Amino acid sequence: MTPHVVRILLWILLVLLQKCAHGVDSRYYLNHPDPFSSLSDSDIQEGVKSCPGLYCGRTYSPNVETYTNYSSCGACPRGMQPNEESICTTCSDVMRLYDWLYLGCMMLIPLMLNFFFTEMFAKKENVILLHVSTILESAVAAISALLAVDPMGRLNLRTCRANRLSDWYTMFKNPQPSYSVTLHCTQEAVFPLFSIVLIYYAFNLALMMLVRPALSYKFCKNLGRNSIYAALYFHPILVLFHAVFSGLIYFSFPYIVTAVSLTTHAVHFAMQDIQKPIQLLTNKRSLFILLLHWFIHAFSIVAVTNLETPLRDCLFFLLLPLPALFYLLTAKFTEPQYTS
Repeated sequence: MTPHVVRILLWILLVLLQKCAHGVDSRYYLNHPDPFSSLSDSDIQEGVKSCPGLYCGRTYSPNVETYTNYSSCGACPRGMQPNEESICTTCSDVMRLYDWLYLGCMMLIPLMLNFFFTEMFAKKENVILLHVSTILESAVAAISALLAVDPMGRLNLRTCRANRLSDWYTMFKNPQPSYSVTLHCTQEAVFPLFSIVLIYYAFNLALMMLVRPALSYKFCKNLGRNSIYAALYFHPILVLFHAVFSGLIYFSFPYIVTAVSLTTHAVHFAMQDIQKPIQLLTNKRSLFILLLHWFIHAFSIVAVTNLETPLRDCLFFLLLPLPALFYLLTAKFTEPQYTS
């Protein structure tokens, strides 16, 4: 079969699919209200969508002249989502433990990156001040982000629950009722799980630029300069990464955290040539990093299990020392004299 014949067949198949799609789509107006016109209360049927697509909705906007109460279909305002009748309603779901852990994970990423670059570029005395500053900056930025999101001034959040991956990427779900006009219904369907992370990054970067340069210059002999430059680079990268992969991270972050933590655990032991437990006890820095990895392991265990059965799930915490013990017991077998 020649390439020209293949192209002709593909073109015919595409035309047939478009014809079928138009035929199916044209029946929308026979069974549903016109998405481009406003509606009254009597036009809304219980359990029947009044807008096409997953995320298009109608806002309550009474109009005396036209005797209608609901607008035409479009994106719901921030902090709202369409219900079964495609009416925009306020997000009122309670944050689950999994949602809080996701926000905690996104908060830990810049914190750990700051720790890493500070250790890389400033391995001298008084650097502990930079670590303390990093922790305080992250804590203040997290609290500020919580206070800045609706309900403003309060540390608790109300949310639109994320049920599917497409909830994070509504821009790809804009419907075309007649294949002529696109209904733009892009919105934050997972309010506020997407926007609050960006707000946190903004507060974290602003606090770092205000506080850490002065600490580095006055108390650390300007040793934290390069780590500050690194933060100015990785914060925009984190924003872009969050914009593209936030949905994928939300549904997989417990396993990503576990894999990354185990990898960095082994890399640290290898770089420091730690092969005996006594080396951990005599090196406070390595012991601190080990405890930090155990904390991250515990975090991932809670995220995976959600502590649905607390007594059973808490037993997994007994496995926290297992990766370190496994490395220490098997490291000697990777020596050249054993592998040659």
